[in-house]
Amino acid sequence: MPLITDLRPKGWQLLAELPLAQPEQVEALLALQTDGLPDLDRRGQSAFLIARLSYHLALALAASWLQERCAPRLHAKNVALQPVEPASATGSRRRWPGLYLGGAEVDLPPGDHRAENANGWLGETLGPQAEHLFEALIDHLAEVTRLSRAAQWRLVGDSVAMGFLEVGRVLGRPEASQRAALAILKRPDSPLCNKQLHFMTVSVSAEEAGNGRTAGNFRTFVSRGGCCRYYTCESGSICATCVLEPPERQRERLQSLFNAQL
Repeated sequence: MPLITDLRPKGWQLLAELPLAQPEQVEALLALQTDGLPDLDRRGQSAFLIARLSYHLALALAASWLQERCAPRLHAKNVALQPVEPASATGSRRRWPGLYLGGAEVDLPPGDHRAENANGWLGETLGPQAEHLFEALIDHLAEVTRLSRAAQWRLVGDSVAMGFLEVGRVLGRPEASQRAALAILKRPDSPLCNKQLHFMTVSVSAEEAGNGRTAGNFRTFVSRGGCCRYYTCESGSICATCVLEPPERQRERLQSLFNAQL
């Protein structure tokens, strides 16, 4: 069965209602992003929020598509968040509220589910739905935090790519996951489309690792089109895959990281 449910928990807030009907919940979600990063500014909070929300959603979408060849409708009325609870007496908070993805209707690609045009169908179906789903929240965050709409759309694109790549890695279908993600993200004239975002693969040779058993090992990363603003924190830095890093520097850092992991 697809990884979706039709039973939204009582009291959970529909994403479509958050920006206008529940602005205090948006503020609570923004504040939640400062856990562990107390000096994260408003634009950084917005970046973390939109990236985390879209990443969690992407994980569910990727699992449904790669395992069942189907996708739930991304209508704003089918997506809800668990309300953020007040900080406890000890000051602790949940790092992320629950995410609901439901709706009784499930889209299926026409004809043979194994057809070569299946990813094209996925992109043309989920791409516009994702844009419509996040549009109101992105507009609201741009107004209250001053993080531009374009910057937020880039973060959504990064999260979709990373979510699909992670699920593909777990399921042993990395190439299929990348093709599906790019079908969603590389549609012309889509706010999710930017030329910087791509998948980057680094490998380790026997000479580099000094161990013949590692020859041919490789790992794929998302070379991102956006920036989460982590570097603006006192304890932060520019991420290895950040768009602020030139591609050649990204590859150097990822190569060093991969060598160290091996």
